[in-house]
Amino acid sequence: MQKQKGSLKTAKRKRGRPTKKTPQVVEKIYELARKGRSDKEIAEITGLTHRTLSNWKTWDFEFLSTFNEARKIADNMVEVSLFQKAVGYSHPDTKVFCNDGNVTTVPLMKHYPPDAIAAKFWLTNRQPERWREKLEHTGADGGPMEVKVTVEDYTSGDDNGSVA
Repeated sequence: MQKQKGSLKTAKRKRGRPTKKTPQVVEKIYELARKGRSDKEIAEITGLTHRTLSNWKTWDFEFLSTFNEARKIADNMVEVSLFQKAVGYSHPDTKVFCNDGNVTTVPLMKHYPPDAIAAKFWLTNRQPERWREKLEHTGADGGPMEVKVTVEDYTSGDDNGSVA
């Protein structure tokens, strides 16, 4: 709509550069967030600057909410994997053998035993009040520590320690 003489109505024109925030770019961002990519990686892969991605998250609440939900998917996958490593797990597998040109497949159950380091990591983060490493410094019989500071004056006298 053109501005008419004497009329207050004007056409709304878009100014500036066209936005890079297309549905295809936004969906690619969500996909990368679901895969656990960092903001910096997401910006590089999609051809955005880190600042642009941050601005979109600041100015568009719906975008931010969907972005954070996508991130939670990746976090949950890691959480499940860490838990399985901590407690041990089994899964079906297939072993392939070749003997004199004959290929044979044998189904089997593969077992992974619990991992103490993963269990410790899980517990120290999920139940820090019970599992954090505590360093307690106490004195005799659990009382406060005593600190004794001795200051000696070596400024007077010769190198042998005798006073003149």
